[in-house]
Amino acid sequence: MGDKQYLSGFSGPNAGILDDAVSMGLARTGRRPIDLEVSFGPCGEGFSSAKLCADVIDACASMNAPDTALDMMRRVPGGRNAALSIYADYMGKYDSQYNEIVGARERILSENSQHLAYFIHCDSLEPGFSGVLAEELREVFPDKPVVVISRAPYGYKASGRATDRQLEDGVHLGKAMGEGSAHAGGKGGGHDVAAGATIPGGALEDFKASVTLAIFRQISSPFKYLFEVATSDVATALGLAQSIAVDNGTFKSTSSMSISRGSVLYLLILSDNLGSFRNTVDDALVCISSAKGVISVTSGTGGI
Repeated sequence: MGDKQYLSGFSGPNAGILDDAVSMGLARTGRRPIDLEVSFGPCGEGFSSAKLCADVIDACASMNAPDTALDMMRRVPGGRNAALSIYADYMGKYDSQYNEIVGARERILSENSQHLAYFIHCDSLEPGFSGVLAEELREVFPDKPVVVISRAPYGYKASGRATDRQLEDGVHLGKAMGEGSAHAGGKGGGHDVAAGATIPGGALEDFKASVTLAIFRQISSPFKYLFEVATSDVATALGLAQSIAVDNGTFKSTSSMSISRGSVLYLLILSDNLGSFRNTVDDALVCISSAKGVISVTSGTGGI
């Protein structure tokens, strides 16, 4: 239940486990997989939802109290109440962080206008909440993958979620975060719809740019173009990225993003309309050709 395997129904070994639990009187199935009840056994009576039981266990782990979850499952006296208390504390912290992010929605939209994902980072975010927050925030930021980033002893922890629509467009978030974190000196990976990464301190912006580049490679679009611009130094690339960031409000069918990674500027253009696509490419050429500090320009539709 905690790994959401019930979403596709119980099959294979999971089906056998469920059959055993039902035959032993430990579980009772409902009309849908999510309706599975744990009425007797290790969790004790009162957990009418196996999903809630899994959430309580997960909360204990996220709050660094896995032993309490084990006490609950072993029916140690007081273990269940202690686990429920931790779960209530966990939900309070979750609500606080979720509300902070939602309250900063406009700032987050602006900060990520040049990326192909919403990279959400607030100092108050805790590592144990990044995954569940990313899961829920897909409803708040539905048009691009959501990557929630929190501080950790080693630097940063990132948890990402995509939507079914984004998967249809070709996005595989696990591969994108794996590539992005590796370029930033970290590690990552996961499924097409859900992924995670660890990032060393000081490499956060590199990670964001690299994940965006990886997603750009994956997206299926009728018209897609990349300008890779080598500049004289990091400051020049950053300044050029900021100066030629294009607001394509006039062309609803075309989007362009301007990001820097080290001393290299990347201008990414996606469109489903040939006319507005050509106009955007022409505008980009004018900006690049008139900029100072440009060493070379490589363009094309292929890899980065």
